[in-house]
Amino acid sequence: MEVAERAGTSHSFISKVEGGNHMPTIAVLKRILAVLDEELLIGIECQVPGEEPERELAPAPELAAA
Repeated sequence: MEVAERAGTSHSFISKVEGGNHMPTIAVLKRILAVLDEELLIGIECQVPGEEPERELAPAPELAAA
């Protein structure tokens, strides 16, 4: 319950996300992860047959308010 409060959301919302019943916005997911001292990353994977995949990761961008 403390994670939900610190992330500015409800315990039931967190439960729905954990259960796969709801997809949070990037902004909410970033807040939840920040409470857990984690960071949302985005990635690209280039796959070439017969070679190890090449991966690039970067922090999710800040989103401008509409």
